[in-house]
Amino acid sequence: MIFFFIPFYYTFKTRLKGTFSKFAWVTTYLLPVFIAHCLISGTFNLPIVLSLLASISIIYNSYELGYLYNDAELIKKEAEPTLRLSPCEISFYENKKIYIVLARVFILFLQFSLLYFFFPYYFYSSLISCGLIIFTYVIYNSIRSRANIPLYSFLVYLRYFGLFILSCTFGQLLLLWFVYPFVVTIEFSSKKRFGIKWLAGKVENDAFRFFFYSAGMLLQALLGLFFDTVWLPIFYLNLYFLFYRTFIFILQGKLRG
Repeated sequence: MIFFFIPFYYTFKTRLKGTFSKFAWVTTYLLPVFIAHCLISGTFNLPIVLSLLASISIIYNSYELGYLYNDAELIKKEAEPTLRLSPCEISFYENKKIYIVLARVFILFLQFSLLYFFFPYYFYSSLISCGLIIFTYVIYNSIRSRANIPLYSFLVYLRYFGLFILSCTFGQLLLLWFVYPFVVTIEFSSKKRFGIKWLAGKVENDAFRFFFYSAGMLLQALLGLFFDTVWLPIFYLNLYFLFYRTFIFILQGKLRG
């Protein structure tokens, strides 16, 4: 049951079980965050890469505290919960949850200490993001309504781009929201439990993302052509996701064929 205590391990154990899921995590999370970092900071030396990796680890440690509560505590209040832990694992959590939380908090303290003293580039943005993730998850896990939609969107945003909140203008941060969190928010909103009739069950992930990023590239081309206002990080991130979604779209078509 060591996965309860180790950052990333819990995510891979409960959310990324298959090979394709792990591949998708690298290609739709890790690589885009690295691309965003390179384009926004303009640097890619070893100390800053280590700072980025340490910050991502902090983000995931914080995120997994929300996962733990969702998987082991919130299920007690739901009529039809999604069960990601076995009865044996839930029993272990119930007996050891104080130690699990204390261990996670202690690891966070160590992570922040290492980041501050050795790789301080993202220290303050990581600190702010960590606090906001934990605070938002407390609210998110306490309600079950359409209010979960903006909270979910904010959590996804912090996971992807929280590291850049002190490096970008408000307008740039908003553009970063459109390049990924907005897309998954639309998909999340289409769940039938939210009762949004014009979306419910009508968003097919791969096709929707392909057309979304195609439209995004067209819009940016028009903005660049007529107004000369294209922010390169958004352009390249949109281009990356368009190529990726095109590849997945074609691949799944071949698999179906």
